[in-house]
Amino acid sequence: MKKHILFVCRANVNRSKLAEELYKNDPRYDVRSAGIYDIPENFRGKYPDSKKATEEDVKWADNIFTFFVREEFLKKYSLIDETKVTDLEIYDSYNIKISGHRERLKEILIEKLYPYLGEPQ
Repeated sequence: MKKHILFVCRANVNRSKLAEELYKNDPRYDVRSAGIYDIPENFRGKYPDSKKATEEDVKWADNIFTFFVREEFLKKYSLIDETKVTDLEIYDSYNIKISGHRERLKEILIEKLYPYLGEPQ
């Protein structure tokens, strides 16, 4: 049975989105990504597939990886088991639409996720 993995950052634009992309075809996992906040309406057209985490996402997940939003996440979703939430401490300083940023963030994600999920397949 596949493990359910949820990646969560602030707005589901860069960090969580790229983490989901890295592991979405991995046969060991079912993955989703989300933000803890809705993206502002004036940015919706720029990031149409950004989504906010729901209670269903949180209940569905076996493991949740956050990106410097763990405490905010735990406050918003107080019914979850805190032990399944790991913060990877990756700052929101990358724009995956910029080639060099995308590659650097990809390297960092693989390095930080490797102890938990292994190399993406």
